[in-house]
Amino acid sequence: CLLPIFLPKLKIKSRLLSALSMYLGVFVGFFPLLFFEKLHNFAWTKSIWDYLTFGQHRFYVPVRWLTDITIFWPERLSHVLFGIPNLGWLLAALSLIGIVVAYKKRKIDIFSLIVFFVLALEVFSIRNYKGPRSPEYLIFTHFFMLYLVAFSTANLLSLIKFGKNIALGLGLITILFVIATYHPRTNAPEIIALSKTIPAEFEKVNILVYPNSFEIANSFYYLLWRENKVSRSGPIIVVCDNHTPGDALHNQCPKEQVIGESGRFVLLLPVNMQNVKLERINPETYYMRTYNNYELKKY
Repeated sequence: CLLPIFLPKLKIKSRLLSALSMYLGVFVGFFPLLFFEKLHNFAWTKSIWDYLTFGQHRFYVPVRWLTDITIFWPERLSHVLFGIPNLGWLLAALSLIGIVVAYKKRKIDIFSLIVFFVLALEVFSIRNYKGPRSPEYLIFTHFFMLYLVAFSTANLLSLIKFGKNIALGLGLITILFVIATYHPRTNAPEIIALSKTIPAEFEKVNILVYPNSFEIANSFYYLLWRENKVSRSGPIIVVCDNHTPGDALHNQCPKEQVIGESGRFVLLLPVNMQNVKLERINPETYYMRTYNNYELKKY
């Protein structure tokens, strides 16, 4: 937010006007979200407040500085740039060396200092974040890591002849490579495919959820609900998540009752499940499992 104040070759008045213009643009951009919040009783704002006051204590996520510096951030670097975990240490080492070279040659400009300062704040804040570090939550760090590697590479290549041209070429190639190879992981194709395995004679179904399977059940229920294929009076089907190899719950779904499957997700008939605690899914269940449910239930 303070970046316009540090714009070079501008008078203080021009910098302040640039900053005010940016703040106005931020307000205009966020106004629809604020209006949406107002219409929905500030549900998202309440969920953030709930996390700060209570939600962060719902679960324990083990973190330590040694793991963050030696594993987490190198892996993030490699994931964002190339998706090859073994390159993480190499990228981290090159970035550190590049910054040292730039410091000795006095080539760290004010913009780069601000970027590195913000990146350092992100490292400290994520280290103290008490919650799951899912990749989709960390998209805001991508720019800073890309800039860090690009800045360091450019300074290293500037040590040799034609280094700047080589750095520019490698930078363009890297950007094109990242764009071409980055495919965010989603369960949507498997869930859609699973919905098509429902027997044709089941016009509307009553959905129950196998234990530890709510990750798929919410999306599956919503998909069928939109298509008007959900009814309490319909035949019962059970949604089950087999989880991934290496997980303690891998292959938890009983094979005898399978009527359809797609990837790790399975549809079952409720046969011989008297001793299994099946849960019903409905709009209230949705609400009860979200972070803005503090008025109804505490986990």
